[in-house]
Amino acid sequence: MKIFAHVKTPGEIILDYLNKKEISQSKLARKINERQQNLGRKLHAGDMVSSMIEKASEALEHNFYRDLADEYDREMRKNKTAEQLIEEPMVSYNKPTSPLDNYFEQLIERVLDKRK
Repeated sequence: MKIFAHVKTPGEIILDYLNKKEISQSKLARKINERQQNLGRKLHAGDMVSSMIEKASEALEHNFYRDLADEYDREMRKNKTAEQLIEEPMVSYNKPTSPLDNYFEQLIERVLDKRK
């Protein structure tokens, strides 16, 4: 099995999202009740714990687990031959495809319902 050249860490994916949406780290820190310095350290660490990914997903109403899965899929596809890709069935990422995706879809729906 090949080692990936670089797969983004969860922190890098969250930082990219924050930059793209023009959301400050301090705003996210307030939303998840975390000190900004601690959040900054966690985002730049290579081994973010799942509870932090869950908090960020809920606070920003965005499924970062799906982003991580997409990142790994892209990296894996880079390492496959054209023949392997043709034989591989296409997967739709518009729908939850795993129990974890279903969990986060339901979690986000609950959060949105509470805000109404």
